[in-house]
Amino acid sequence: MPRLRMICAGVVAGLLLASKGYADSPLPPSEHKLGLDSVGTVEFFAFSEGYGAVVPAKSARANVSSYALQASTELRVARVPSIFIFEDALFLLGNSKGQEDAKRNLQPMIIVGRYGIGAQIRPFLQLKLTHGENYDFEKPTAAGAPWNSISIRLAHREDTARFENYVEVHFYPPHNEYDPYPSGPFSERIVARYGVEFAKKIPIPKSRRVFLFTEPLFLFGHSRPQISYNYSAKPLAARLVNGVGFTLKRSLQMRLTFGEWRYLAGYHRQTQSWNGLSLRYGW
Repeated sequence: MPRLRMICAGVVAGLLLASKGYADSPLPPSEHKLGLDSVGTVEFFAFSEGYGAVVPAKSARANVSSYALQASTELRVARVPSIFIFEDALFLLGNSKGQEDAKRNLQPMIIVGRYGIGAQIRPFLQLKLTHGENYDFEKPTAAGAPWNSISIRLAHREDTARFENYVEVHFYPPHNEYDPYPSGPFSERIVARYGVEFAKKIPIPKSRRVFLFTEPLFLFGHSRPQISYNYSAKPLAARLVNGVGFTLKRSLQMRLTFGEWRYLAGYHRQTQSWNGLSLRYGW
């Protein structure tokens, strides 16, 4: 009996010590804690003198920018990784009239923005709803109406390379078309029903740091706002963006970019072109 009592007392003491040690130990992280995951890029442009990202204006001469800051991000909640929100905003800085009035300053000018919500259907396939709009800081200069699109994007990578290698096809519903040249009366304007954009980064053989890139947007359609809405896929305009880059670090690049708007199929508008040097950081 004494031996049995000693055994029972030892068991009870061990249970008490174990319970005390468990109570003092930190609790495991809660599975319900909200976590956010984001990937994106930030790029700062310095445009060459006499050039700039031309902003279509109501006046005869369009304002151009000396500098620009572009930010693109995708944000996901860890508990719902298949749903994400995104934005792609271009902040134009430096209010200038071009060669006759080439001011080089950092005056806020316009935000050319687009944002929306998307669903990750497959690891390489996204379905997106996008809203695009221009926001003026001072006097209204951008005459374009807001646009909306339903799009499918193909991108194979899960990191920031998804912003450098993708194909996206847009459908702009009636009364939500993309206007490539938002200037002049409605009777003279043609807007896009469809859009195809892609980005491709092309490494240079035998070079780990130098690469070429292209990021064009092709627009199709022949609708006239408030006059004729149709589903024609006639070639309308192309925004051609390409250049050469140099990888400074894994997440930092220097780029020389050349861009131009070209109008197709008899859509006669003034050609808009720009070029500039930029630094791009990705995370």
